[in-house]
Amino acid sequence: MSKLTVIYIMGAGRSGSTILGTALGNCHNAFFAGELDAYTRRGGVPTNEDRSTEAFWSGVRHRSELSGATASPEWHKWFERPSSLLRRRRRLARSAYVRFNERLYRAIAAEAHVSVVIDSSHYPLRRWRLRDVGIEVHTVYLVRNPVSVVRSLQTDINPKTRFAANAYLWIVSCLAEVVYFRLNGTKAKVRYEDFLREPEAELTRIGRACGLDPSAIPFDNLRTGPVFAGNRLIKCGNVALRSLDSAGTHPADRFSARMQWIWIKRYGYGPSMLR
Repeated sequence: MSKLTVIYIMGAGRSGSTILGTALGNCHNAFFAGELDAYTRRGGVPTNEDRSTEAFWSGVRHRSELSGATASPEWHKWFERPSSLLRRRRRLARSAYVRFNERLYRAIAAEAHVSVVIDSSHYPLRRWRLRDVGIEVHTVYLVRNPVSVVRSLQTDINPKTRFAANAYLWIVSCLAEVVYFRLNGTKAKVRYEDFLREPEAELTRIGRACGLDPSAIPFDNLRTGPVFAGNRLIKCGNVALRSLDSAGTHPADRFSARMQWIWIKRYGYGPSMLR
């Protein structure tokens, strides 16, 4: 098998990482694993109860156990959540965390028979902690219209209030900006709307460094595959990449637009959103 590469999708939740990861996973020699930050908390049991998905991750667990990898459900709290910045460093635990994730990525690649694994875990601090993993990791910093993210967070399975959604987006955006700036290696910032508008061009830009070719991807019939965790799209066998025109219109949210004006400007969405 060729050299293993991980593509890590970083940014706020509800920014389109599942559909982006699904599209990347439809490239030859790539596998979309989903939100692997949930792996240790769920003991390796996927959120999708589909039989083929459970069989795939059972194989991953077996390979991971054979490699001697052991995990702690506390790692998410210690290393990935923003509150982990306030916790005392656990050097030995951090080494075990990095070592486990390296073995997990290798087990996934071996089970899927690919050399590129896509991890859509979102968390900037997870990406930062994994900077010493013994695998080449390419970072995709995915951003979306901040007002749309706030709106989507209010309609999630566990909806946030408008104030909480705005506060969450501020915290994640600040962390993502710092991590993205400080990371070495291959990295790309992608706007969700640009991906919807020109999917092949954006995937080519992302996949160029690891040899992924999106030219043969059927964007109107994307295969989801046995994804570990993600939004409800992963429970569909096939999905279509919807166009911007089909996204619908929503009432203006001037409060969120003013709260997020820095990110609106930084991501290039224009001053019209502040009116």
